[in-house]
Amino acid sequence: MLRLLDQSLATELVCVLRCRRHYFMARGIHSQSVAQDFLDQSNEEQAHADQIAERIVIDSYRDTIMYLGDQDPTTRRMLEGILAVEEQHADELADLLVSFPAAADEETP
Repeated sequence: MLRLLDQSLATELVCVLRCRRHYFMARGIHSQSVAQDFLDQSNEEQAHADQIAERIVIDSYRDTIMYLGDQDPTTRRMLEGILAVEEQHADELADLLVSFPAAADEETP
């Protein structure tokens, strides 16, 4: 699972960089609106990358907790606490991403 998430993260980061490059390269009469579109796309791709990176961290903690089992209960409890906070962060991020598109749609003329 982590390998697939790593590949997805790499893909998103390449998209971020590609869109950001197009943003800086936009020229011509409509360059401001085109550049803004590329910047918006880049920011959206970055949000995707952030979500995947957050998931990778959560999965890494979960895998370590499973690996430790009862061998090291102190470390396992510490990681379970960290995992709980990371899952809360992921939920908060998901809530923000759900509410953000609605607000952006309202601003569009």
